[in-house]
Amino acid sequence: MSNNIVTITPGSQLSTVGMAYTVTMAMGVIMDESNNKFAGLSGAAYGFTVKDTTPPTVDDFSPAKDAYGVDANARVVLTFSENVKKGMDEIP
Repeated sequence: MSNNIVTITPGSQLSTVGMAYTVTMAMGVIMDESNNKFAGLSGAAYGFTVKDTTPPTVDDFSPAKDAYGVDANARVVLTFSENVKKGMDEIP
């Protein structure tokens, strides 16, 4: 705690992607210099969700990797490990 800033350090890493966390604290665990009690946080008063930081990977290739004799009109299909969207560059 420093002046008007309170830093809360979780006991373990917040690592579950998409997990919703809430911060709760009882009334009076924080007070101002005049001993006025902070009302506290309960329920959904303050929450957040952990962001996904794991890049997608390709789970399946069609045609298969190193396939030989693939039809010239074959579609190339990549199945990713998670939902994806178009990025900033074009696919050649």
